[in-house]
Amino acid sequence: MIDSIIIENKIEVTLSATAENLDIADDLVTAFLNDKHFTSELFSCRMLLREGLMNAVVHGCNTNPKLTVTMTAEVTSEKVYVLKINDPGSGFDWQKNGANVPDTGQAHGRGLAIMHKYSDSITYNDIGNVIVLTKKLVTETCTN
Repeated sequence: MIDSIIIENKIEVTLSATAENLDIADDLVTAFLNDKHFTSELFSCRMLLREGLMNAVVHGCNTNPKLTVTMTAEVTSEKVYVLKINDPGSGFDWQKNGANVPDTGQAHGRGLAIMHKYSDSITYNDIGNVIVLTKKLVTETCTN
């Protein structure tokens, strides 16, 4: 299950916690950003989306398709991409583990480091099951 709605400069997506839905959500947000002409930062925005959703699906929902993740991606009037991801999990100690540098020999554990690299700011709710990532955007201009 995946539902989405676009309201002006915001897309809201609710998805069952499956890996397949990550790709669909990525396609939806990519199309949204392309429509808004913010393609120069598309790679960074997609990395933030994919890593944030992957953490929510895997850690927050234990890849249980009966659980849902909600996310909103918004482009503010100040040209800032704001991505908010919420999962039903118990959260994590982001104050202790939020910026740890991963062991490069591990096959996992790099998501938070990637999000820190590609975002301008990261905030969490108190328990760590909601993350808000921001990225300043540059508008592409069309020339004829």
